[in-house]
Amino acid sequence: MIITDRRFSEFTSALHEGMPHLEHMFVDFDGVIIDSEPIQARCYSTVLLRYGVNFTADEFAGLMGNSESKIWSVLIDRYNLSRNADELTDERRDLLIKSLTSNDVRSNWYMKPLLKFAVDNDVVPQIVSANQTIVIEAVLKHVELADAFGVIHSLQEIRPSISKSVLLAQLVGDSSSSSLIIEDSASTLRAAKQQGLFCVAVRHSLNDHSQVRGDIVLNAF
Repeated sequence: MIITDRRFSEFTSALHEGMPHLEHMFVDFDGVIIDSEPIQARCYSTVLLRYGVNFTADEFAGLMGNSESKIWSVLIDRYNLSRNADELTDERRDLLIKSLTSNDVRSNWYMKPLLKFAVDNDVVPQIVSANQTIVIEAVLKHVELADAFGVIHSLQEIRPSISKSVLLAQLVGDSSSSSLIIEDSASTLRAAKQQGLFCVAVRHSLNDHSQVRGDIVLNAF
């Protein structure tokens, strides 16, 4: 099922029909709560331009879903950069937060019915993201969703590093059939579906729509 722009009632009906018993809701951040992936790409591009690198949105699209440390590690090797991943992450952070909290940034259209569905089921959604907690918290405050979520699981900050699919398996345990994830990464959606989660897939301007599949498919644009 694909639910196009702003069909609130259709989305709500699909959630209730597909998930009659909800115990856990896991929400990705970038590209899901807000349409942030183009902003992410521009912020990487701005930092890399300081080092003489012309970084494109298409290149970023091939790296989406990884933690910032992983992305910088790839780019350091690719472009022979002189700084390490932690330094580049710090260099980009203020620029990223400023960009993600600008006046034109709003939560995506489907967040209101999704969060109401969680409330109706007495479930507090958890964020599972490759982004940093400090960035996520700043944006949630900006879009007035700071009180809507419980734990923030940042893959950037978990040591030793693990993949999102491994983290989800740990969080879900034996409750996969009553767990929902909303996600824009095709690989994470595939892994979550294999684990038995109900998958809400988000299509936006930078992911491959032919690969982004779920029990419900939403257009963020």
